[in-house]
Amino acid sequence: MPASSADELSQKHIAILNAAEKVFAEVGFHKAKVEEIAEVANVAKGTVYLYFKSKKDILQALMKDRMSRLIPMIEKELEKTARIRSKIHSIIQVHFQFYQEQKEFITILYGQLGQIAEGMEGPAKQGLENLERMITGLFKQGMESGVLRRTDARALAQAFIAMINAVAFNWVIDSNDSSPDKLIDFVYQLFAQGAMEKTAGAGEML
Repeated sequence: MPASSADELSQKHIAILNAAEKVFAEVGFHKAKVEEIAEVANVAKGTVYLYFKSKKDILQALMKDRMSRLIPMIEKELEKTARIRSKIHSIIQVHFQFYQEQKEFITILYGQLGQIAEGMEGPAKQGLENLERMITGLFKQGMESGVLRRTDARALAQAFIAMINAVAFNWVIDSNDSSPDKLIDFVYQLFAQGAMEKTAGAGEML
C-alpha cells in the first residue's frame, strides 16, 4: 500500500475515534448512532464499518488509544527528576493535565462506564493496571529510601490513584477554567501527611 494511502487510512481512523469521543460524551454510548459518528468524522457510514465492526468496537479502540497516552506523559515527567517527592508531585500534575486535555473521554470513562455493556471495561482496566504497576514500583523505591512509610505499596498506589481521580474528575466536570494548582498541592499534601515519613531526607524537597 502506498504511503499516502496508509496515511489517509490512519487519518480516517483517528477522525472516527475523535468523532466517536465527541458523540459518546454528548449523547451517551447507548443513544449514539454510527450515522452520527460518521457525520462528525466527515466520512461515509460504510467507511466506519471498514475500520470497526460495531459501536462497541469503536469504544474499545477509543479507550485503548486514550488510556495509552497517560503513562508516556507520566514517564516523560519522571525522567526530569530523581527525587521521589518530585516524582509523586509530577504524577498528580500530569493526571490533572490529562483530565483537562481528555475531558470528553473522561466523561465517558467515569460518567458512563457503569452503563456500558459488560466486557467494555477491559481496555480501561488494562490501562489502570499498567499505571498501578508503575506507581507501585515508585512507592517501593520510596519506602526503601526512607521517603515513604513502609506499608503495602500496591494498596498505597491504588489509594493514591483513586484520590487523584476523584479530585481531578470533579474539577474537570465542574467546567471551570480555574487553575488546578491548588488542588494539585492539596492532593500532594494530603498524600504526604498520610504516607511520607516526617523525617524523610531534608534533600527530598520539591
